[in-house]
Amino acid sequence: MVLIDLMLPEGNAYEILEKIRGESKVGRSSLPQIIVMSGHNIKSNVEKSLQLGASDYIIKPFLYEDVLHRLIFHLRKTRTIQELNPNKDKSVEEGTLLLYLTDLVLRTANAADPLADKLFNLTRMAAMKLDGVRCSIIKVHNHKEGEVIASHDSRDATGIKLDLNKYPEIIHVWQTGALLAIENIDMSSELKAIRESLKSVNFSSLVVCPLYQNHKIYGAFRSGCPPKKRDSLTTKFDL
Repeated sequence: MVLIDLMLPEGNAYEILEKIRGESKVGRSSLPQIIVMSGHNIKSNVEKSLQLGASDYIIKPFLYEDVLHRLIFHLRKTRTIQELNPNKDKSVEEGTLLLYLTDLVLRTANAADPLADKLFNLTRMAAMKLDGVRCSIIKVHNHKEGEVIASHDSRDATGIKLDLNKYPEIIHVWQTGALLAIENIDMSSELKAIRESLKSVNFSSLVVCPLYQNHKIYGAFRSGCPPKKRDSLTTKFDL
């Protein structure tokens, strides 16, 4: 693992990232976990750092526990899920199910109900499809703060504030726009040993999906789910 300041006395993190990437013979998979640190949360800095091979970008000042959460997230097995290809052949059963679900989503979205009720119903539908646990729509205010907009298990969850330092998977999706499937920590012999000593870390399998509003990143849809269900969610949601 490498922790590196964005600005250095004789250079910057970009130069070091380019050097590490240039010396890599296998590609990105051979890079160490590199977290860039900065006192500035400038979108272009975040994007460039990630493009050059950084695993994460964390804003100073921070707590060491927050860095630990980020590191554990990056050490867990993750997969970026490709968007659904509408040109691929589908069986009649899959196609019929997809049309049915699309119709159901549209009917719910167009219903003459308050927005909070619509989102609650949509998260419940997603939870049924994914066999999900705590399916939630999260609005990201900034790199530290988020807010639950809807959760399938309770109408009263709306408005709950989140410390996003404890949800590095949401920050990652917000920064990259990538849809992720995250394995349970129990599947990793290296990480399983730390489970008992880190009670605050979420260890379930997760699907985390970027949410867009007017084509701009808004937040994330997050659902705990059994590993076999990870591929059920294969496209972006656009509110």
